[in-house]
Amino acid sequence: VMDQIEGNSGFHGQIESMDCRDCHTEHQGGEFDLLADALGQFTAADHGAFFVLDGAHTPLECEACHQADRFTGLGNACQDCHQEPEVHVGEFGRECSHCHTTATWEDGIMRIHTFPLDHGIEQEVPCVACHAEQLTSYDCTSCHEHRPDLV
Repeated sequence: VMDQIEGNSGFHGQIESMDCRDCHTEHQGGEFDLLADALGQFTAADHGAFFVLDGAHTPLECEACHQADRFTGLGNACQDCHQEPEVHVGEFGRECSHCHTTATWEDGIMRIHTFPLDHGIEQEVPCVACHAEQLTSYDCTSCHEHRPDLV
């Protein structure tokens, strides 16, 4: 815990008060469980100091991520908890937020492209308009062969 405080990392590194008794009751012997004593006061807002619980993460119980009383050292990258779906194994990199939000993992939409996709119209172009067979390849000429001015 002292490493977190001194390094401004983890939960304890974000707490302004240095008085342990603000959250933990006075020791009741060397075997007293300080962790269980403070967990009842811990909120989602407290958790936001190092990982925001929003969207589909909001209703999670602590035990969904923290097994066997392990409350430190967990990563906060999506793949630390979620398996990469078979639909795009190894094809889209590890920045899940490029396509997905915390609202739902389903129906991801790739939001980052190397060129504009709106064609001057304020509407979303469906993925299959360019990616008929594979999501990682595209063929501009399948739509623009007669309109080279649009390529």
